[in-house]
Amino acid sequence: MLNLFTKFFKLFEIKDSQPVSKAVKNVENQIKESHMDREYHPNGQLKSEKFFDKNGVLKTEHYYKQNDDIYTNYGQPLKDGEWKEYLDNGKLVFVRVYKNNSMKKHLGYFLNGKLSMKGIFKDDVRKKYTHYYKNGQIKSEEFFEKNSSSKRCWDEAGNEVICDE
Repeated sequence: MLNLFTKFFKLFEIKDSQPVSKAVKNVENQIKESHMDREYHPNGQLKSEKFFDKNGVLKTEHYYKQNDDIYTNYGQPLKDGEWKEYLDNGKLVFVRVYKNNSMKKHLGYFLNGKLSMKGIFKDDVRKKYTHYYKNGQIKSEEFFEKNSSSKRCWDEAGNEVICDE
């Protein structure tokens, strides 16, 4: 019995006569260093959320479409619009574009703000990925079908080359 009691207090502490997970307390401390802004649809479902670091720099933003259909996504709001991720310096690094909970595009950016990659999806399944050099020239294109893929590559001058993979 003493062993079980000891294990309990390694994982939990008592606060206001209630057990509180030490892991939750650690997360609460981290949240104090950062913050999140949320907006809601008229039906109370989440509309958007933005996460900021402790310096107030926007790290991610997510958008949701109202969903009144209990049979779609269990009645939870649907991913919709651009989901963005930022570096510590505030530069945009990734964008994922959703429509009705289905990813349509995945974009990545170099530190100079130029496109580094672009993925195209249909029904959450990748169809095409294009990677770019920093000068904007296409580096490679990869097309995906059911059980196969094909790839084309170019050098920085735009000459087609044999892919390294």
